[in-house]
Amino acid sequence: MYLELNRLHPNFYVIIVITMKLIDLNIIYKEVTLNNGTRLFLFNKKGSPITIRIVFWAGARFGEIPGLSHFTEHLLVSGTENYPTKDKLSARLENIGGYFSAKTGSDFLSFDINIADQQDLPVAFEIIDEILHKSKFEPNNIENERKAILSEISKKVFNPGQNIFDVFRKVLYQNTRLEQPVLGTPESVSAISNEDLTSYYKDNIFSTKPTIFIAGDFSEDEVVESLNNVLKNNTKIQEIPTAPLPSFFDKKVEIMKYDGEHLNARIGYRIGELTLKEKMTLLVIQTILSKGRSAILTNELRYKRGLLYEISSSLDFSIDRGYFSVNFSTNRKRVNEVFNIIKAELLKIKQYGISEEQLSFVKRKILKTIKFDLQTSHQIIEYFYEDLMLNDDNNASIDNWFDVLNNLSLDEINSVAKTNIDLEKMVIGICGSLEENEILELSR
Repeated sequence: MYLELNRLHPNFYVIIVITMKLIDLNIIYKEVTLNNGTRLFLFNKKGSPITIRIVFWAGARFGEIPGLSHFTEHLLVSGTENYPTKDKLSARLENIGGYFSAKTGSDFLSFDINIADQQDLPVAFEIIDEILHKSKFEPNNIENERKAILSEISKKVFNPGQNIFDVFRKVLYQNTRLEQPVLGTPESVSAISNEDLTSYYKDNIFSTKPTIFIAGDFSEDEVVESLNNVLKNNTKIQEIPTAPLPSFFDKKVEIMKYDGEHLNARIGYRIGELTLKEKMTLLVIQTILSKGRSAILTNELRYKRGLLYEISSSLDFSIDRGYFSVNFSTNRKRVNEVFNIIKAELLKIKQYGISEEQLSFVKRKILKTIKFDLQTSHQIIEYFYEDLMLNDDNNASIDNWFDVLNNLSLDEINSVAKTNIDLEKMVIGICGSLEENEILELSR
C-alpha cells in the first residue's frame, strides 16, 4: 500500500491508503515451469478471450546480418507443412474467429495466437506447433517476403515520424550491433540468403526453449498438458547477454535530412543496470515530466508557449542496457528553445527533486491508469511480458511490482534522480533539415 496525500490546505494533508493487486482486477497470476524447463506465465481472467504469446531471445541483435531476425519472423508465418501459404495458415484460425501476429525487436522475436474461446485451444496449439516446427522456407515465399520487407523499409524511411527512432538508435547504440535498424537496410535484406534464414530458424527457434505468456479464460491443466507435448523437443537454451552493453561514443548527433520546416527529434541518454526499485523510481520521474496533459513538459512547451503540438518520452530497459528519451516534433526555428527547456526541466528534477505532492499524484495516476491498461488479454501480456522476460525470479510474485511502487519514498526518488539524470551523456537524433553545425550547437 502507499499513503496518498490529498492536499486540502497549503499546510494540511489528508492521508488515504490505496492498495493494488492483480486479483483486484479479476486477474489470477501464476508462474509454471514446463517439463522442458520453459517458463510459462498464466494470467487467468474469467470471461476473456485468450492471447498466447511465444517469445524467444532471438531479436535483431542476435542476427549476424541486419534484418535477419525480422526476415525470419516473416517466414515463420508464411507457410508450414500443413498450411503451405500464409492465407491458409490464417484461415485455420480465422475459421474460429482467431488470428495471429508476430513482431521482432532488438532482443525478442515473438508471435501471438488470439482466440475467442477456451474450446478453441486445440487449434491454437496446433498452429503453435506448425509455426515452431513445421515452417517451410520455400523459395517463392522467401522472395515474396523479401519484396514486402523492402517495401516496409521504404515506407518507414519516407516517414520521419516513424523513422526517428532508427536515427536515434544509430547514435544511442553507436559502435554496437544494436545501432542497426531491426528491419535491416535495403542492402542487407537483399543479401540475406535462403541458407541464412533456415540456419537462423534452426539455431534460434526450432529446438530452443521459448518463454510463454497466456492471458484469458482457460484451464491451466489443459494448457500445461498441451504445451508439454508441443515443446517436448525444445530443449536448447538460448545464450543471452550478461555484461553491460559497451559504450563507445564517437559522436553525439545523428541526422537524416528531410525537406521542409518541420522536424522530428529524439533526445536522450543510456542508463546502466538498475534494480526494480530504481526502475520504478525513473517511471515516476518520467510520468511527472512528460506523461499526460498535466505533465511538466506538456505544460511548459505546449500550453504555455505553443512550441509544439505533442511531446512524449520513452523509458526502456533490457538485460544489458536501458535508455531514457524525450520525443517531439516542431518547427526547425523553434528546436533550440524546445531543447533548452527540456534540459532545464531535467536539471531542476536532478538538482531539487520532486515534491511529496507530486509523488502522491503520480502514484495515484499510475495505479489508476493500470485499470485501463489491463482490460484485454493482449494488454495484460503487453504490459508485463518484457519485465518478466528480464527477471529470473520476479521477486516471487508480479504483485511485487505494485508493492515497490507503493513503497517508494521521496528520498529514494530524489536520490535516483541525482544519480541517473545525466545530461552530459545526452545524444540527439533528428529527422529534418537542420545542418550538422546547428545540431552540434544544441548538444552542448
